[in-house]
Amino acid sequence: MRIGRRRFLVGTAGGLCASISGGGSALAVTSMPRMKLSKFVTDPARVAALKKGVATMKSRKPSSPKSWFYQAAIHAVSNAFLQQALQQDAGVQAVVNDGRFWTKCPHFGAPSADFLLWHRAYLYYFERLLREASGDPTLSVPYWDYGDPADRAFPDLFADPDIDPADPQKRPRNPLFDSRRDQALMYGVVELSDDVVSAAPALSQKLFFGDTEDSGLAGAVLDSNPRTRGVLEQIPHDVIHFAVGGAVGVNDPAATQVGGLMSSPPTAAFDPIFWVHHANIDRIWRTWDCTSGNSWGNPPDATWFAKKDWYFNDVDGSIQSHDRLYYLTDGNLPVKYDTDTGGCIPLSKNPPTPKPAPLVVAANGGGATPMAASAAPPASGSVVLDMKAGTMSLPPDRPTNQLLAIPPMKVFAAPSAPAALSAAPSGTRRRVILEIAGVDYKAPPSVGYNVFVNLPERASPDRASPNFVGTLALFGLKHEPMAGMKDEMSTDTAQQFDVTRFVRSTPDLKQLQVTIMPFSLYRPRKGEVPKPAEAGVVLGGMRLLVVEEATLPNR
Repeated sequence: MRIGRRRFLVGTAGGLCASISGGGSALAVTSMPRMKLSKFVTDPARVAALKKGVATMKSRKPSSPKSWFYQAAIHAVSNAFLQQALQQDAGVQAVVNDGRFWTKCPHFGAPSADFLLWHRAYLYYFERLLREASGDPTLSVPYWDYGDPADRAFPDLFADPDIDPADPQKRPRNPLFDSRRDQALMYGVVELSDDVVSAAPALSQKLFFGDTEDSGLAGAVLDSNPRTRGVLEQIPHDVIHFAVGGAVGVNDPAATQVGGLMSSPPTAAFDPIFWVHHANIDRIWRTWDCTSGNSWGNPPDATWFAKKDWYFNDVDGSIQSHDRLYYLTDGNLPVKYDTDTGGCIPLSKNPPTPKPAPLVVAANGGGATPMAASAAPPASGSVVLDMKAGTMSLPPDRPTNQLLAIPPMKVFAAPSAPAALSAAPSGTRRRVILEIAGVDYKAPPSVGYNVFVNLPERASPDRASPNFVGTLALFGLKHEPMAGMKDEMSTDTAQQFDVTRFVRSTPDLKQLQVTIMPFSLYRPRKGEVPKPAEAGVVLGGMRLLVVEEATLPNR
């Protein structure tokens, strides 16, 4: 049922818990395809099995690989959550000391091409543990198809705390409920906007591996920045995370709280809604995989494909670790969706052929550290063309424009910028990168931001425009320190966008105009969308730079 927004909201502990046992018999029955959530909820037996599975996992001690805590911590875990777990279970320290399992999601400086593969494997092994815990060998994780206009509202199944009126402590009985979500969204005041849910930019990609780390469905491996993302990771993945995490607002009328569990990698997987979101992201990949005319694009080298550095716990107590090519090959993780078609011959039936390992290590430029324009290429392999320093606010209701100059590239001894790009030494390439630094906010805004370059006057500022270069990454900007690792996403808030095509195509181009256009995360269902706080997002500056980097063979 849909409950009123003003109902007293009760926090949950996030389920600190786990155990390891056999359970091979649970695999003997073929599971059902992953179902659309709106269809799944019409089957009371499946709903009961899902709730039982989550509740059982939450009841287990944190150090057990079959617990909710353990599985959520594989994605990432904050120091605060870890300290709570250590107080409950001394065995947690051994898992931390092992170092193979927790805080492994590829949001922290790993190549953007890792994102889809890692999350597919993560969801697959979690689902097997959930199925066993539920006692229903046919259970599969449903997917939240927010791309369907009828399913833009936050799912009731996850929104109703189901509080026993006789319980003086008002504890939720629904294991799928958590109060740490955007309140207006969870209680039906607003629903997700078109700009948040659209998979069109991802499904329009023809390549799986892009030529640059922010292109292609999955991105690439030559990442020069921990916030660079492939297209599906940008939209809808990241914006859904941020919109659902949103403004928690419990006893916080000014909306000054940082945000809910879903808005930050170290806490996201502790929210049960995480799993139905990622089931949908994986389904979008499956849809792309079955689309005729798509190709692998620019595959990484053989070294990347052969890596076996991801570890997952299976229902029989075994530890599963496979190379990346295994996860890219159809059938190795036998998952089906109710949207699968009989005529599909997925691209992944014929996995990519890895390229030979490069002889030269890439020299990537970038980073958030300010850099002055140089007279010669610095050791890092980058040259700054122009820089606009100082704080600038991004209004939530109108675009922000900034001009960046493209001076003569004397350092490369070339008559023009396109000539300098074309004259890269053998085995290297030169790219022009737009870097937006110091992205920050005090309170979670109700908008996201699209970035365009040289957008013509009166042109439609949508993502189908050839001038669209990406979205600002707000997911993960604010979070507590994470356990056991350098917190790259907190220390480096710069975000990079490849804008080479604009410079290469115009020989006499003297400047680039950057337009940052806000879009609403929500649309009203009841009443109006809460007015976003003015200057909810600020930037520390922008710069335009040329990076020279080693390339993979044939790139």
